Amino acid sequence: MDYLFSDMMLYWPGDYVFGLVRSPGVYDLSWHGGKSGLFLSRSFAKVIIHAEGQNVQESQGAWDAGFPLEILPERAPYSVKAMESLKLKVKYLNQPVKASYYASYWAWDESGDPRVQRGTTEEDGSFSVDLNRGGMWIIDASLTQEESGTLIADNSKSKFYKAGDVLEYKTVQIKTELTIWVRENRSRTPSSKGE
Repeated sequence: MDYLFSDMMLYWPGDYVFGLVRSPGVYDLSWHGGKSGLFLSRSFAKVIIHAEGQNVQESQGAWDAGFPLEILPERAPYSVKAMESLKLKVKYLNQPVKASYYASYWAWDESGDPRVQRGTTEEDGSFSVDLNRGGMWIIDASLTQEESGTLIADNSKSKFYKAGDVLEYKTVQIKTELTIWVRENRSRTPSSKGE
């Protein structure tokens, strides 16, 4: 399996948005026994990294990666501690949108673990996630648009089509992901030894 990695050097204090865009692809559930219907899949992911030296930003727009579908936290995600809730908003083409979401601690099976938080945003795209433990969390939002088109396959590794095939789809599924690190919420009390 191939993994993506990147070295980064953060030269200045402040917030950095590191974004990834996956190449669009097509998929049909019938390839694995589901109902037939070819769709285009578009996926995006980002992580927000804060380099020490500046106050925590309060500007929601500061964490926009420029993706068509965005998850925007209403406060600095790197300031969140375990046992706190984080309010977020989903926007499509910079407009609030109702979308499906889930939030999962990194070690949980997002397909079947009952601890994974799932739901649908409000009409204005808002939702909250209860971050009940410290560590890495993955917050995902998705929506389906009725939009038809064609994609010329460039992947010769697929067993369902070959490079150069013209694939016609009727819907577009868009997914975006925000990864955050939730800090432990430890209240330190002085010990009897004066530590």
